[in-house]
Amino acid sequence: MKKKNLLVIDDDEAIRELLCFWAEEEGLGCEVAVSGEGALKKIRQHNYDLLLIDIKLGGLNGVQTLRKVRALGKKMPVIMMTAFFADDLVKEAKSLGVLETDILYKPFDFENLEKLIFRKVGLNK
Repeated sequence: MKKKNLLVIDDDEAIRELLCFWAEEEGLGCEVAVSGEGALKKIRQHNYDLLLIDIKLGGLNGVQTLRKVRALGKKMPVIMMTAFFADDLVKEAKSLGVLETDILYKPFDFENLEKLIFRKVGLNK
C-alpha cells in the first residue's frame, strides 16, 4: 500500500515538529510549510493525502491558502487548526466546505487529532 503523506502548514515550529514526529512514528510521510505561499509551491509539485492548515498564518492566511488550493483543482482532504473559536476565518473556512468536525481548536486533544487524521487519510487505527 502506498504511504499516506501529510502536509503540515503552520508558522509554529513546535506544532510542525510535533505533528511530523507523530506522523512518522505512525508510518505516515510528512512535509511542512511555514506559510501559505510555501505550501502552494509544494502542492503544485505534489499531491498529499491530507493538508493540516493553521487558519492564522502570516501572508496568506489558512483560508486564503485553501481557496488557492481549490482553485488549482486540488481536492485533497483538509483539517484546519486554530486557537480562536469565534473568528471570521473559521466561518469563512466553513463556507469553503470545511466541516466543524474538521476544525481543531488549539490546544487540541491529541487522541481526537489522531482519529481524525486516520479517518481523513482512509486508514483504520
